[in-house]
Amino acid sequence: MFHPLIFVKKLPLSPVFNLLSLGIILFGAAPLFAGSLFDLSLSTQSLLGVLDRFILLFFLIESALRVARFPSIKEYLTSSLFWIDIFSLLPPAALLIINPDDPLPGDLILRGGRLLRLVPLYQFFSQERSMGLRPSGSRMEFRLLSSSALLLYLFLLFGGVAMSAIHDRLSNEERSSRLLRIKRYMDTQGLQGIQELFPDRILKIEKRTPGESYELYLTDQTYIQTHMRHQRDFVYVEGASPEEAVLISFFDLNRRQIQFEASLLATGLLMIGALAVLFHRYFRDRILSPVERARRVMELRILGEEIEACEIPPGVDNEITELIDRMDQFYLTMREPAEK
Repeated sequence: MFHPLIFVKKLPLSPVFNLLSLGIILFGAAPLFAGSLFDLSLSTQSLLGVLDRFILLFFLIESALRVARFPSIKEYLTSSLFWIDIFSLLPPAALLIINPDDPLPGDLILRGGRLLRLVPLYQFFSQERSMGLRPSGSRMEFRLLSSSALLLYLFLLFGGVAMSAIHDRLSNEERSSRLLRIKRYMDTQGLQGIQELFPDRILKIEKRTPGESYELYLTDQTYIQTHMRHQRDFVYVEGASPEEAVLISFFDLNRRQIQFEASLLATGLLMIGALAVLFHRYFRDRILSPVERARRVMELRILGEEIEACEIPPGVDNEITELIDRMDQFYLTMREPAEK
């Protein structure tokens, strides 16, 4: 008989469900870094925004399913998974409510918190024997990794958002300076030579006088219509005479802001990834492997095998191996009266 509650509790423990979650997390990284790597059209950005909302909805459902696995809400609230859910779900949801269309400074870093969901998946795939995956993790390793990842992300969050805000303010000052310089030049010199003096800053030159009328696009008109937003990526500025005007581009400044935030996020992810690899190798070689070897030797001794030492590989020297050596000495001491 099918029991929905039992199915809901067992679903987060399914390798297929966790593989799906892993795929969506990796697929969801595309909206985070695509804007810094490619020139995306406005329609593509809108599509990625819709995709971002569906990914957030999936993570909300996934979190609800994982909560159902805990015996009580109190146990969930005291677990590291609760804080991972908080920092991976609340910032993106808040951004959608506050300002869904115009990104704020640090927007990319706040939305990047969703990648923290890789930490519980790392624990799952480290311990699962299913799908051909080797069990090589431990609860202690996961707790340390979760705490360290959260601390690093908090440092990235507050520091990255502050640096993004400073970078955004500098970009706004550069935006105002560019606008002022071009405006002053047009008031004094008109349109003569403006494209040579401000290369890649002027998108279009427009003149509508009785004796001379033209529109000169210095950037592909279709590209402007499909990739740039009025008032954000470019503005229309008139000269001393209303018949003379230009389109001034700020597209490079906005793109630079996105690339700056993406570099901060990528640096933080690399730090967390390096920490995960370090923890995994350390626990595997210096804690888990010696403990597993000592456990097997103990089981064989209980069955009657006389094994004098656990023979820990050389180069591993810590409190764990010292305890194992003391256990070997205790075993030899206890065996001597029986041999006499």
